[in-house]
Amino acid sequence: MDRRQKALLKRAMAVFVPLVVFLTTSIVGADVYLSYRMVNQERRAVINTPQGYEQILQKPIWDEKTWPGARGSTMSGWLIYQEQPSPTIILSHSFGSNREELLSTSFRLWDQGYNVIAYDLRGHGNSSEARTTLGLSELDDLVATIEYAKTLKNDAGVAISDGRIGLYGIDMGGFISLSAAANDPAVKAVAVDTIYESQEEWYRYLTKAQLGSATTPGSSLVEIGAFQSLISMTLGFFGVRGTTPMPAAEAFQKLGDRAVLIVTSKASPLAVYSRAAAALAPKAKVLELDRTRAGSSLIKQDGVVYDDAIVAFFLEAPDFAPAARPNYVRPGENPTAAKSGAKPAPNK
Repeated sequence: MDRRQKALLKRAMAVFVPLVVFLTTSIVGADVYLSYRMVNQERRAVINTPQGYEQILQKPIWDEKTWPGARGSTMSGWLIYQEQPSPTIILSHSFGSNREELLSTSFRLWDQGYNVIAYDLRGHGNSSEARTTLGLSELDDLVATIEYAKTLKNDAGVAISDGRIGLYGIDMGGFISLSAAANDPAVKAVAVDTIYESQEEWYRYLTKAQLGSATTPGSSLVEIGAFQSLISMTLGFFGVRGTTPMPAAEAFQKLGDRAVLIVTSKASPLAVYSRAAAALAPKAKVLELDRTRAGSSLIKQDGVVYDDAIVAFFLEAPDFAPAARPNYVRPGENPTAAKSGAKPAPNK
């Protein structure tokens, strides 16, 4: 190599090496930043509780409970209970939210005769765990919660669970509910709101969401395989570990003929993923609403329609109807109507 060639090579290296260093630093920096944001999303504190419903009914209906979660963690949530052995429905909220978004649905299900457990996922609400694991340890926590639900007893030590379990969840909470249900025959029915096809699709969506992107799947550079592999590696560094939820197609196959409801919306950015997942479940009931609890707030009228659909699904699920409850008279209710099982007219 002559002097001229060496000079040209030196100039090229002077440009190329800093460029490679800059690009590598930028990619690694973006990876670390996005991974950190994903596992450390802003918490929303739990403010409202079932106390308001209890005061209206003037009878005890709920307790704040704790029970063992995965890997030495402690779970906390509401138990809204019946006075006799009944099926139990476990509610898992959406990513970035907390159990408070499940309050109205919880009461409606309790009012139909179910025990209800609504809890905070890791890194959300009042959870004792600092970070979310994006579905991995959350799945293990849900499995632990199902085992806890099977052994529910009242203060006198009498069983209030009849062993039958229902699951309801929203986006990440819904996706882990599919896996938990698929692996446990005690789960008779599962309703999910706006899910995705696989854990990998969840990571792709969530990575884009941190950038404020709502584009269609596969249209962003952060979704490419190499960058996603780097994201997965970095998430492990941040403590994202546990049991990976199974792909939706596998969960639907394992669920077989058990009752499944998939709710999707026209408004949520996750809806396109949810519709793709729903296409993998030919036996599931699919309900598309203008708004759901995934990614948007329901106005009052939408909330009533939404809760009606969830309650009706569980009541109609095979082998999941609750037993008739002992009659009680609500404040302002006609005793004759209560005895007949009729519901009081709503306030106008």
